[in-house]
Amino acid sequence: SSTTTDSSSSSSVAAPQPPSVPPQSPQQPQQQPAYRVPSPLQPYQRLQTHLEPAAHELLLEAVHLMDDPMQYDHSLAIFNRLIQAYPNYVESYNKRSNLLYMMSRFHESIEDCKVVLRLQPHHYGAASHMGLCYLQLGQYDEAIASFEVALKINPGLTQVSQVLSDVRKTVAGMYLDG
Repeated sequence: SSTTTDSSSSSSVAAPQPPSVPPQSPQQPQQQPAYRVPSPLQPYQRLQTHLEPAAHELLLEAVHLMDDPMQYDHSLAIFNRLIQAYPNYVESYNKRSNLLYMMSRFHESIEDCKVVLRLQPHHYGAASHMGLCYLQLGQYDEAIASFEVALKINPGLTQVSQVLSDVRKTVAGMYLDG
């Protein structure tokens, strides 16, 4: 995934920062929906590119938990809490999208990709990831469109270019066979 910095961060007016996210015990049931679409950025807000240390540690913990399928729900709960506390921090949505894909929750993963692209339109990782989700759902036209967006942002994505070529061949073969 790509991480970029906000070029307007040298501004003297800082965006309001939400409070730290307190740790949550893994035994607590998940109360929130799998994803939450934030309200559009207000004029005084800007894209958040950094987290305070406690929240950053939680993000790292959630990413680490993604390595263990038995911990997916715990990881998801952490991402949900981070997104609730920091709705303008793109990488929380991006990482949660990856987790949702790993959980075969492709529709929800796509929704997170859309949020990432709305907040950070040049995030080619989210565009290509959305294409993979659409492939899993058999939605080839949407997959092609997503891969094309990723390649428009970053033409050097050779694996995405190869997948796009393969999907186009698959679609062409479907039209020839049917």
